[in-house]
Amino acid sequence: MYEEILSWNLAHIKPLAYISSRAEMNQLYDEMDAIVTKPGGVTISEVLQKRLPIFIPSVLPGQEQINHEYLKNKGMVFEFKKEKTFEKDNLDILKDYKKMKQWELSIDSFKRGLR
Repeated sequence: MYEEILSWNLAHIKPLAYISSRAEMNQLYDEMDAIVTKPGGVTISEVLQKRLPIFIPSVLPGQEQINHEYLKNKGMVFEFKKEKTFEKDNLDILKDYKKMKQWELSIDSFKRGLR
């Protein structure tokens, strides 16, 4: 996937290879407005802690599917609409005050449940 995205040669997209440094990942999370990811446990846990909007483009059967259903039912992730472009869908959601407010309330509720 890295090589594919790199081959697009787009100035506004910078693909990154695997990052093993916790400090580097923490810095990247702090620079993000949102994240596009599969619903794996580690990334999702880190991103929820950082309170970043999560966009899920697809899931694998099994644990990812279970995670996705849970997160979706709790209002903590956003799914892509097939009728819109990726960029348009992202921006529409991030600019929608009601959706983002509901997402914040869902994250707050989840975090209260962890205490």
